[in-house]
Amino acid sequence: MYNIETMDYLIKQISHYISQLFTTKYVSPQNIYVEDYKILTNQYCFYFAKLLQEYFPEGKVVYVAQASHYIFLYDENYYDGRGFIETYFGKAFVIDEEFILLNPNNLYFIDDMDQEYEYALCNGLTDTYRDNEWHEIKKSLDSYIKNLLQDTSLNRKIPQN
Repeated sequence: MYNIETMDYLIKQISHYISQLFTTKYVSPQNIYVEDYKILTNQYCFYFAKLLQEYFPEGKVVYVAQASHYIFLYDENYYDGRGFIETYFGKAFVIDEEFILLNPNNLYFIDDMDQEYEYALCNGLTDTYRDNEWHEIKKSLDSYIKNLLQDTSLNRKIPQN
């Protein structure tokens, strides 16, 4: 497993790369650069969480009902397109200036991403347009992530006996 600093770094690198892909496609050079995390927190959080699960299978996708937002739990830490999500006393965190409680009535740990896709579709968190857009960037994204993860300088957590 990766330590918290490395995981934060990896997620921010992946987020930045995705933002570059979307910016290249949709924003002319005269326009302002798309902020890295905005796409992944406001429009593509399901896809991003699913991507993280694909590359870091020891983690878990979590749906935050209060915020209608997907995040990723890895080694007891929460992440989204912004990277590490700081918790307050292990009881809450903030997403888009909203205080989110970490309790069983608010967090749903996803076991079946195919079934969850149907739920997300019914709730407007996925759609055909975003499916197509994500599919279009996925090949480039996969290649980028595989190269990123081959970096031997990345710190891994030392297993405790």
